[in-house]
Amino acid sequence: MQNRFCVNVYIGSALVAMYAKCGSLDSSLVVFYKLQEKNLFCWNSVIEGLAMHGYAENALKMFEMMGREKMKPNGVTFVSVLSACTHAGLVDEG
Repeated sequence: MQNRFCVNVYIGSALVAMYAKCGSLDSSLVVFYKLQEKNLFCWNSVIEGLAMHGYAENALKMFEMMGREKMKPNGVTFVSVLSACTHAGLVDEG
């Protein structure tokens, strides 16, 4: 993306997930925000990545942003959000 490559939604989703799983959340978020088109897999990857590394509040904000973008969540989305809430002790939010 820094070299002005056009990244499609499938490669972008994979990059978001890869960077998050490797612990590079900054790179994951940069890719996510630079994607022109975001599908459910992109949203799930970024929410799961944030949840996995203890950023529950940010994961919940992403979930809210996902709703504002009219993206319909699926079971994976809800598991990621519940996982984030569990790890952060946010029982009421979950």
